[in-house]
Amino acid sequence: MVEYLGRYVNRVAIANSRIKKVDEKEVAFSWKDYRTEKQHVTPLKGETFLKRWLMHILPAGFVKVRHFGILSCRNKKDALTVARQYFKQTVPASLKKEPWYVIFEKIHGHSPFLCPECKKGMMGVVEVYSPIRDGPSRGKAA
Repeated sequence: MVEYLGRYVNRVAIANSRIKKVDEKEVAFSWKDYRTEKQHVTPLKGETFLKRWLMHILPAGFVKVRHFGILSCRNKKDALTVARQYFKQTVPASLKKEPWYVIFEKIHGHSPFLCPECKKGMMGVVEVYSPIRDGPSRGKAA
């Protein structure tokens, strides 16, 4: 069940790379049969393809699974801790929290505080602006 959901929870309905051919009459796209591990290409009439693709658009008021429960941003840290305790798992070493600036330095090879102009001086925070909120970030169904 988890493996099945994992294929769909964090992905778009169909990636551009899977669309193999588009012309006036049909759309051909690739898909994987997870039982046999084989790739297939299926051509469909453009109208049929669009109907199937539109079935993946959620109605107003619905949210994707990834925004709920254990995968919601608000609860993710606590929920993962509880799940790891339940399954008697430890936090993988690769997920141990390092400060963002340490990760940045490992990736880019220099401090994120290094002045981009002179490449010698170090920058620091002078002022922080709070975000301006003029209502909910997600629109509600009218």
